[in-house]
Amino acid sequence: MAVVVAVLVSSGAVSGFAQTGQITGKVLDEKSGEPLIGASVLIEGTTIGASCDLDGNYIIRDVPAGVHTLVVSSVGYQKRVVTGIAVTSGRPTTMDLSLGATEIEMEAIEVTAERVRASESSLLIKRRAAPQVLDGVSAEMIKKSGDSDAGDAVKRIVGVTVVDDKRLVVRGMGGRYANVRLNGSTLPSAEPEKKEVALDLFPSALLDEVATSKTFTPDQPANFSGGSVNLVTKEFPSAFSYSFSTSAVYNSVSTGKDRNNYVGGDQDWLGIDDGTRDRPAELSDPNWTSDTIVNLAAGRAFDNQWTPIKSRTPVNSSYGLNIGNSWMLGRASMFGLSGSLTYSNSYKVRNNEIYREWNNDSIPWADYSDIDRGVQSVLWGGLVNATLNASENHKFAFKGMFNRSADDEAYTAYGFDSYAGNAFLETHLEFTTRSVKTQQVSGEHVFPSLNRSKIEWRATSSSATREVPDTRSVLYSLVDVGDDLITQKLVVSDQSLSHLYEDLHDRNAGIGIDYTLPLDQGSTRLKFGGVFENTTREFNANLYRYVKRSGHQNDTGYAEDMLAPENIGSTSRTNRNKFFLDDGTDPNDRYDANDHMTAGYVMLDMPVTERLRVVTGVRHEDADLLLYSGPNNRDTISLHTADWLPMGSVVYSLTDRMNLRGVVSRTMARPEYRELAPYAYQDYGYGPATRGSADLQPTYIVNYDLRWEYFPRPGEILAVSVFAKEFTDPIEILVIPGASRPVLEYNNIESARNYGFELEGRKTLEFISHRLQRFTLGGNLTVTESEIRILDEAGLGTVDYRRPLSGQSPFAINTFLGYSSPGGQTEATLLYNAFGDRLVRLTTINQEPYYEQTRHQVDFTISHKLWQTVGLKLGIKNLLDEDFLVTQKQAQFGIEGITEQYEIGRSVSFGISYGI
Repeated sequence: MAVVVAVLVSSGAVSGFAQTGQITGKVLDEKSGEPLIGASVLIEGTTIGASCDLDGNYIIRDVPAGVHTLVVSSVGYQKRVVTGIAVTSGRPTTMDLSLGATEIEMEAIEVTAERVRASESSLLIKRRAAPQVLDGVSAEMIKKSGDSDAGDAVKRIVGVTVVDDKRLVVRGMGGRYANVRLNGSTLPSAEPEKKEVALDLFPSALLDEVATSKTFTPDQPANFSGGSVNLVTKEFPSAFSYSFSTSAVYNSVSTGKDRNNYVGGDQDWLGIDDGTRDRPAELSDPNWTSDTIVNLAAGRAFDNQWTPIKSRTPVNSSYGLNIGNSWMLGRASMFGLSGSLTYSNSYKVRNNEIYREWNNDSIPWADYSDIDRGVQSVLWGGLVNATLNASENHKFAFKGMFNRSADDEAYTAYGFDSYAGNAFLETHLEFTTRSVKTQQVSGEHVFPSLNRSKIEWRATSSSATREVPDTRSVLYSLVDVGDDLITQKLVVSDQSLSHLYEDLHDRNAGIGIDYTLPLDQGSTRLKFGGVFENTTREFNANLYRYVKRSGHQNDTGYAEDMLAPENIGSTSRTNRNKFFLDDGTDPNDRYDANDHMTAGYVMLDMPVTERLRVVTGVRHEDADLLLYSGPNNRDTISLHTADWLPMGSVVYSLTDRMNLRGVVSRTMARPEYRELAPYAYQDYGYGPATRGSADLQPTYIVNYDLRWEYFPRPGEILAVSVFAKEFTDPIEILVIPGASRPVLEYNNIESARNYGFELEGRKTLEFISHRLQRFTLGGNLTVTESEIRILDEAGLGTVDYRRPLSGQSPFAINTFLGYSSPGGQTEATLLYNAFGDRLVRLTTINQEPYYEQTRHQVDFTISHKLWQTVGLKLGIKNLLDEDFLVTQKQAQFGIEGITEQYEIGRSVSFGISYGI
């Protein structure tokens, strides 16, 4: 990254003082959305101009400051004249355009336009011309909304909700029914139980757009039904540019408050454990559990901090640096290089948080009614892009990205166990780090002599890690000893006085190639290609705990005192009244996986008439999964699938700006790795054990979609969509009652269905009054219903049990009102987001599930350019300040039992940026 900065700064120092400006943008086919390679863009009355590259991008350099007129032309397209393009010295002006095809010579179309931002208009052009139902959010909208990461950004898309700030749910379907890609390639997962990609790992400052495919086409992976989200990272700029930004955030429930904390390592601020939490070296001895001397040394080597300490919570802060440049290497060749760095450090304080477990009663059997939780979260990332446009027909690119996040958590939880009839105290210290690294090389090649056919290829290598070093937990019972004094007594538990270590490594490598062959003078296109991907995963968990041969009946006080060096012994009988270290690891808490997938496809995009377009094709996916699980990974489970997955789409252009789409497709969802392991594994923390099944089979889904869409003007849209999905052999978690607590088990069930509709609109308010032309109103609404049917053949003692898909909301709504001043110096956006009650957790069959309650969120951002190089930004999030709330209905007693509740608080941010 330092080399990139040095090269860009040294080469851009002169250009930063240029007395001329630039005009840049993209030229697309108005109907197909394809880039118009070689299109000419000229400044009227001069010889200054440029032609478009493989992506339809153009750069006109050395443009005198002032107001200019552009003339855009391409063979077979209507010429377009755009007036009123204002150019400022030393800064690029962006203008995206589209051209309509014509069979006869027509007069030029003259359009009066001001300087506009590129992303939103070009994204809508792509949506209009796409063969699938496509939605998205651009970098322009992300900037206006003030969203900090991809998880915040995607929830602005119609039909998309995000659970726990990171888990994607599209049209009521998450997990196995939604996937996340980066620049078109599969991403690894840092989640131990699922292959879900955590969206909060990707800072929004690194993204150019987020595009969501709602329907399947054969050139996409077929393992989704709800949606496939593609995170597209930023490209290099058209001229030398750099920017630095910083912001501070005040939160009403966290900033300045006392926060539970503990002493960590010197590199915690980078999300890296410096070895402070490492396992003692003695534990690497394979005989440590039976060797008296080794056991004693290991027991005394662990960090003996168990109880959180209080510290004052500072303001949240974030920083960003972007730098890039491009160089002309010849008349038609160019090289571009860019780099980005982001860093954020944020804090959460949740005092008086509630967590409860109910058992179909008016009183919870476990009531954590007073949890004081403190969390410090670090997120940083870097991006390097290098692109060579060797000519207008050949392009090579490298994209590398690394992101790391860490959550450092400490809490004390006071509660009451109604079954045991005693109060208790739990303390917990946990440091979780996650990282994603990806490198991609790609190329695009157009062959004019072969009817402008195109080859696209890519090779990607990526990895994800999740490490949880030395999570420490203690459980005490609280005993009233009179005179208003309470003493705490250690509780015998598998996880009390424990050190937990978890490690996950997920690696993915893949290559893919696509060939597009225009037929019938280019109006019909045949596309075919293939992909190979290999994924390996290793997961391991180790639990060490302190125990006594004589029990814990006399162990009172704090863990730090109980585990003083003189109180730690070994397995020797002479140490009967001392603690010794025991290996409490569940042998089923590890697995390795090796997953191969090979796919090939063919797709035909053909106009039947002037207004009717048919897209059809089929994809064949062949996948082999080997899972090694159980004690010492001695059990091998294999799953092989080979499937033909067809789709058909009809697009009818009611007018030049109005489409009616109908799509039918067949997709699938394979079992997750951990779901195939036939062992009960415990999620260390809340919740029952979960058991997989080696007999799981893939789920197959038939998808039906219908959309009407209207694009009144550039940047505007009105759309109505309806969808329905039928599931065969869906995989769901069933609750199996047990002797003490229930066990969750994965099973194929008979059937499920999902259906709903979406409304979306974005329009300037000029149609109301000319005075409102600077205001834009937009929003979307999704209404979804889903039903899973479980019959008594599943052995649950019920005739017919129905419930919605996990994570599905009955509705989701987004609205915004935006304002942009002339010249874009001031921009303001008011946003509203809400979702309906959604199922987040199952219980036993005769109880209601837990539902996260509807939460309404209102945000506001305003930004202003003081000068050309300095900007200010103010943001307010969660103006309504509603709590996070999860409840469970206790119908027999007529109450809505609170399961989880905590304050989120209002946040006020102030930022400043500098750059050109």
